[in-house]
Amino acid sequence: MSNNSKKYYFLVSSIILLILIAIGIFLFPAKKSEKKIEITLAMIEQNNIGIGYMEKFDYNQAVIEFQKLVDQYPKWNLAKINLAIAILNAEGDSEQKKSSDVAIEICQEVLQSEPNNPYAHYIIGFLKYNGNEIPEAYPHFEKV
Repeated sequence: MSNNSKKYYFLVSSIILLILIAIGIFLFPAKKSEKKIEITLAMIEQNNIGIGYMEKFDYNQAVIEFQKLVDQYPKWNLAKINLAIAILNAEGDSEQKKSSDVAIEICQEVLQSEPNNPYAHYIIGFLKYNGNEIPEAYPHFEKV
């Protein structure tokens, strides 16, 4: 094969490859990820109010603030995580099992949209461990 033939073969092969790539991109576009929520200053302010209540150990009021955030912005996972933490701290000893179940449910909802969320995994692992469900806790701790 002559030098010119090799160049021609390389050029034709490259063009065919580029055409195939373009067709592949057109026929099989990359999956679009869910649109991330746009965090606003108002959201941060309301979140900070809830955190302020938790710092004052007023967990019941913190639950109210975080629940408002979750109701307004159901895709904002940080608000859900903070709600789960506030719920855990708001209930008395008699309500501990119920609040643990609610917190786990909230965190599992977070994991549906964010499977690698370390906070959700930690909370679930921690609650499962404290509930003496160690085999169920272990996989969550591994993901933290």
